[in-house]
Amino acid sequence: LVPPQWLGEQLEDARSPEHARDIGLTATVELAQRVLDAGAPGLHFYTFNDPRTTVEVLDRLGIDAMAASAVGHEAV
Repeated sequence: LVPPQWLGEQLEDARSPEHARDIGLTATVELAQRVLDAGAPGLHFYTFNDPRTTVEVLDRLGIDAMAASAVGHEAV
C-alpha cells in the first residue's frame, strides 16, 4: 500500500513533529469519515496501549470515545 503523493509531500514539508502529527491525524480523520460515509458499520484502531491518538481521531469525528469503548464489539 502506497500513501498518496500529496500526503508524503505534506509530511516532508512539516515544520515540526507536532505539525507532521497533525497532518497525519487530519488525513486519518478524512479517510475514516469517508469510510463511514460509504456505509462501513464501524472503525477498528490498533492503539498499542496508547489510546490518545485514537481518542483524538474519534473527537475530530464527533464520536464520544467513552461511549464508543462501552459498545464493545458492536459497531459505532
